[in-house]
Amino acid sequence: MSDSSSSASDSSSSVSDDSSSLSVSDDSCSNQVKQTPITRQSNRKNTENNQKLSALELFIQISRTIAAATEHQLLTYEGVDSETGSEVAYSLDEDRRVEVVGHRVGYNSYTQTLHINIMPNFIHDCHQPWLSEEKVRMILSGFITAAESRLLEIYSGTTITNFGPPYISSSKQPDQAIIPQNEDIPTVVVEAGWTESVPKLHQDTSLWLKGGAGFVQVVLLIKWTKITGKRVKAFIEVYDLDPTGNKRLLQTETILPTPITTTAQVITITRGQLFGSAIPAGRNPADTFDLSVDDLRTIAVRRIRKAGLFPA
Repeated sequence: MSDSSSSASDSSSSVSDDSSSLSVSDDSCSNQVKQTPITRQSNRKNTENNQKLSALELFIQISRTIAAATEHQLLTYEGVDSETGSEVAYSLDEDRRVEVVGHRVGYNSYTQTLHINIMPNFIHDCHQPWLSEEKVRMILSGFITAAESRLLEIYSGTTITNFGPPYISSSKQPDQAIIPQNEDIPTVVVEAGWTESVPKLHQDTSLWLKGGAGFVQVVLLIKWTKITGKRVKAFIEVYDLDPTGNKRLLQTETILPTPITTTAQVITITRGQLFGSAIPAGRNPADTFDLSVDDLRTIAVRRIRKAGLFPA
């Protein structure tokens, strides 16, 4: 993508010469680009703004918002057709102007929704150190060997595109994912929400499980919510697909407020869910490991207090 003439004051818009991505720098007319009715939902103003945007106009609007961001924002665009959504998502991936600002882009071709999560905060992302620590515990407990650990690669924000129907034109940058070595689709996905709604997170879960059927084994959905008194509450849900191919809730655990219990809170995951079809020879896919919800809470409480908030 070209970087020339990229300031917010530049009013020209068009498709770039290589036609593989969008650019704000060319001089040809934007009316050459397919027009799409789009609804913009703003989580900050809680308003809807009906517009008719071309793919290029949508890209410019999002790119400039990301580049100018100084705090967390969630952008949601509904009614985005597959051609526009996939082109905008790809172009944002290639735009060097916005790559320095932390953001995650997802386009759901089934719901025709484009989401851009700008500058996720430490509370939103506290699952990242947690999952890394849990992988270390797997080694220390003998559940996996050091060699097997290297087969389980952990990624965050990496663009995944090869979804199956009805999500063929979708793309998603997971909040975190375990992807077996030499594979392109995760086996385990974490989707977290701070300002994101629970229905949006459920749509993400369906995208991963149904669009990644046969590959994505389990999705961990984590929702953080700021409530009165600057307090934060949270829960985690675990999903997979049942034998008929429908999304199934396996488990729900409250993270905050801390449940009154003498039993350690855990999420049980199998070796088969971790490795999928890449399970090492001779290993039992039914073997289980308990992920510690208590350890996730410890990390979360530290980050919540550092943000000047309080655990519920």
